[in-house]
Amino acid sequence: MNKKTIMVDMDEVLTEDGFLYLLNKYLETDYKKENFKSFRMQEIMPNDQRIEFFKWFAQYNMYDYCSIIPGAKEALKELQNYYHIFIATAYLFPEAPWLCGKFIKDKFDYLYNNFPFLNPNDISFINRKDLLYTFCKIDDNIKNLKNAQRKYLFPAYHNHDISEEIYTPLRIEKVTGWEDITKRLIP
Repeated sequence: MNKKTIMVDMDEVLTEDGFLYLLNKYLETDYKKENFKSFRMQEIMPNDQRIEFFKWFAQYNMYDYCSIIPGAKEALKELQNYYHIFIATAYLFPEAPWLCGKFIKDKFDYLYNNFPFLNPNDISFINRKDLLYTFCKIDDNIKNLKNAQRKYLFPAYHNHDISEEIYTPLRIEKVTGWEDITKRLIP
């Protein structure tokens, strides 16, 4: 039996807080997610400071400071019984494209070690997730939800203010978390 495919994003859908931790460490601040409206937290700094930040950032593995979003691991294990799970995660910081190779390795290692039940062949590093066609997409960024029959906008610091007038015409459903997703997808 061929299973339908679900594309799942990584950052802010499976894992969170590593980037914020390092940003706070670099700036010597105590920002919370609620302080940000933009997806790119680094926009809190002037453009000229961002390159220096990413040079410093490259010394660290962001995923050493991440936590798994509650329910993510259990939900993926359960969803695998019914669907083909495909992880698609972006890997490019516009200000630091030279960091891609390291960032891809850090992401892969985190997924491999923390989600060992996932097939490593089903992990893709892609910045244009809108080009992928799948039965279902779960992402925290509206632009990545194109080309799916079912589209779930995962709650994140940068998308909670998006109004129904924006996502409803696109046939996107806002979800509250992993428990909500499993209720919608498991027969």
